[in-house]
Parts: sequence; structure tokens; C-alpha cells
Amino acid sequence: KDWNQNNVLNTIIEGDAIDVLRRIPDESIDMVITSPPYWNLRDYGVEGQLGLEDNPDIYIENLCVIFDEVYRVLKNQGTCWINIGDKYISKRINNVKARSLYGIPDRLKINLIDRGWVCRNEIIWHKPNAMPSSAKNRFNSDYEKLYFFTKGNNYYFDTQYEEAITKPQRKTRVKSKVSNDTKYE
Repeated sequence: KDWNQNNVLNTIIEGDAIDVLRRIPDESIDMVITSPPYWNLRDYGVEGQLGLEDNPDIYIENLCVIFDEVYRVLKNQGTCWINIGDKYISKRINNVKARSLYGIPDRLKINLIDRGWVCRNEIIWHKPNAMPSSAKNRFNSDYEKLYFFTKGNNYYFDTQYEEAITKPQRKTRVKSKVSNDTKYE
């Protein structure tokens, strides 16, 4: 199907990332937000799927090829948001020893910076209800990284502040209707 911006406004586009991106004209997208399949985590039953590469370095290179296309289609003032998690490896890969985090998010970030992206933020997405780990020799992984990338310094950004963060929290004294106890809400 040919790309027609009028038909895809505010639409989620599904398909092979490279195939879809190659049909999109240069500098025509305002924002990309994505969470690519994590490396060696899940088989979606699709031939040649992203995330089932034999080596995390090949996975990172495949992601970089996709983000090269994202860079091409993103407007100069556009933004790109990437949510990605890490992986403990079971055997030595290159100089990374077994049972170590491979550093996939960090390696991807560095590769994208080297390819011309500007990393504006690295945001920690804390997951308070993360799946418990059976590992007894490390802490539970209860976060993922969210990267905020741009093509340069001239991009659209409207700062949003969470009320709970920007306004001091005050405890309000309330008289209970049941008793004379004072409680805080």
C-alpha cells in the first residue's frame, strides 16, 4: 500500500519495520515511540523476527538499521522515544562474562549517538509490580530505560510537570466524623 499521510494521521501502523519505514517519505513524521522486541526473550512465530538473533550485537545492529530509517522519516523538529530492557547472558559473548547484564540499552544508545542522534534524556521507568526474580545473587530488575532522542537541537517539546512532583505535598488535617481522632489524608 502506498504511503498517504491523509490516510494514516493518528494511526498505528503495523508491519515489518523496515518495509513500512521504506515506504514513508523523508522528514514526514513528527514523533516515533516504540518498544522493540527484547533480545532473546520471546518468539512471536515470525520468520526473521527482531530479537531472535544469535548474538546481541547483531540485534543491536538490526535495531540501528531500523533507527537509521526512523531518522530519515522523522522531521527535523521531531522526537523519538525508545523503551528497551536489558538481558542477562548465559555464556560469555565477546568480552562480556556469563551472568552479566549485556548492556543492550546502553550499547544501543551509544550506537545511535554515533549515527547522529542526539540523546536528550535517559529516563528510568520504575515498575513497582515487576515480576519477582528467583536469582539469589543480585537485585530484582524492576526498571526499564526509556530514551528520548532528537535529530538536533531544534525540536518540539512541551514540558509537562506532574503536580505531585512540582507542588509540595502538604498533609491536611481532617477531623474524623466517627471519632475525635485526627487523621491525615
